[in-house]
Formats: sequence, C-alpha cells, structure tokens
Amino acid sequence: MADFTIGSVPINEIEVGMKASYSQTITDADIKAFAGISGDHNPVHVDSEYASVSRFGKRIAHGLMSAGFFS
Repeated sequence: MADFTIGSVPINEIEVGMKASYSQTITDADIKAFAGISGDHNPVHVDSEYASVSRFGKRIAHGLMSAGFFS
C-alpha cells in the first residue's frame, strides 16, 4: 500500500488538534486569467477605478477563484 502524505505529514500521523495553514498571493495576471477563462469580467475584479468607489475600496479577487484554493 502506498504511503499518503498531506503536506509533509504522513496521513497515519495526523491527529486531532493539528493545524495547517496555506497562503497564496493573487496577482493581476491571475485575476485577468481567471476573468478570461470564467467569462466574469465584473469591473470590481478588473477595473481599479471602478473598484475604488465600490464598497471594497479596491479590486478584489473572484469568489470562485478564492474557493478553488480550498479544494
């Protein structure tokens, strides 16, 4: 049977209470690529001027792009 690991921890050594973290820097190129492939060109994602007067105050990443990091 193959040994499975999650990160650098063998799966059989994972215990209740252990924690892991992940971070990802999303670049302008990532946003443009995701807008292109998804067809979601909402200006809050791709237009800095429009986004600056939105409730967010700046451009934000697509929600589904962010959700993709969880899978």
